[in-house]
Amino acid sequence: PGRGLANFDSLGAAVVQVFQIMTLEGWAGIMYSVQDVYSEWVMFFFVIVVFAGPIFTIQLFLVVITSKFHGVKEQLKKDALESQQKIEEALEQAQKEEGGQPGGAGKKGLAHRLTGAMARLSPKTKELARVELL
Repeated sequence: PGRGLANFDSLGAAVVQVFQIMTLEGWAGIMYSVQDVYSEWVMFFFVIVVFAGPIFTIQLFLVVITSKFHGVKEQLKKDALESQQKIEEALEQAQKEEGGQPGGAGKKGLAHRLTGAMARLSPKTKELARVELL
């Protein structure tokens, strides 16, 4: 049909034609050409593709976007927990070096400063780890 321009003879040509029909760009001309060659009943195929095709395509794009979003969110949770663990490890190490005293003589209160820093950062990292947007 369509002087050889609109055909469904190969997979590539069929995909191009279905994409053109889904975008509603000249789909009526293709439908009339196919009806002239085959039968009047092919209009049901075209109507189904016109209505169901864009819905399917939108769903496909939404699935891809949602899966990427969840992957990024999981990575942020992992990074937040790792940073909190690093802070806690640094605090434990500093407390061991100072002998457990907050104002240790050798390190000038390093454990005390790390405790304060952890208290400020910990709620942010915990909040980031618990974010559930969906």
